[in-house]
Amino acid sequence: MEALKGITRKATGSTQTRRLRQSGLTPGIIYGHGEANVPFAVSTHDLQLAMQHGERLVKMTLDDVEGNYLIKDVQRDAFDQGVLHVDFTRVNLDEVVQVEVPIALKGTPAGEAEGGILTPGIVELTIEVTVTAIPDEIVVRVEGLKAGGAIRVADLPAIEGVTILTDDDAIVATCPFPTEEAVEEAPAEEGAEPVEPEVIGRRKAEEEEEEES
Repeated sequence: MEALKGITRKATGSTQTRRLRQSGLTPGIIYGHGEANVPFAVSTHDLQLAMQHGERLVKMTLDDVEGNYLIKDVQRDAFDQGVLHVDFTRVNLDEVVQVEVPIALKGTPAGEAEGGILTPGIVELTIEVTVTAIPDEIVVRVEGLKAGGAIRVADLPAIEGVTILTDDDAIVATCPFPTEEAVEEAPAEEGAEPVEPEVIGRRKAEEEEEEES
């Protein structure tokens, strides 16, 4: 669990948040457990480092008070992927939470030997799990996937301590045959003269000349 150090934000608003970002801090909000929302700021470098390590649960000291928080939502800049804002929710270490976890497809489907192409479906699962046991990813093995077949959430093996909340019918991966390309025009016969496109205006003029003669 990453350890962060935050500061309470006394002022809010776009001007204040812009100044925070310019000084290397990311603004955020803490909520949950029936307590008041608390605006705060944390080192952008430390926060990004924690997220690069795949951390969901962090320990943060805020105004000399240490607490455990779940990174609930991260707003990123659309252009450079920088963090603009972060939401933390208060948690106890024995608490069960709902989170979204990415899916990682592993292996080579049997259907590829038959001409199928592995095609991902949904990219994450909503799960219920103890906050200290949140996985970085859910690995799905695809070796048994045949051409034309599909893996649905209902097909996934049980994971100890994890309850999957995503709809059972949601498709995790398929292995369809490639779609047939449109039939190409047959090539011209060797030695054949290229056909000159007919120009309507020219044909009309030629017909008039024949009538006059």
